[in-house]
Amino acid sequence: MNTTDCLPLNPDEYVKNPNFCPVCGLPEITGHQAEFDADYAWRSITCDSCDAEWHDLYTLTGYELVDPCAGCATRTCANCGRSFNLFDADDANGWFYGHDCEQDND
Repeated sequence: MNTTDCLPLNPDEYVKNPNFCPVCGLPEITGHQAEFDADYAWRSITCDSCDAEWHDLYTLTGYELVDPCAGCATRTCANCGRSFNLFDADDANGWFYGHDCEQDND
């Protein structure tokens, strides 16, 4: 017998609606500060009714830029003063992080 067979909410049901304790089924739960590792995160949750404790588990599924144009700002070369776009597509990989400045930095 699986240890989750006797619980009111199995893991799949809990993921669909994580607002209830998976042990007693009541909604009196408290989420604590999240912890992060390289490619996942978890949050400790406790039930205020039955004192059960578990971890909500999170995985990275993508990203969303807060300001899509923030990295596109124009930069100025400290050597020659020429302006350039940080993300000009000029190199073999499609990215250009500066420009070919022919002046040496004094």
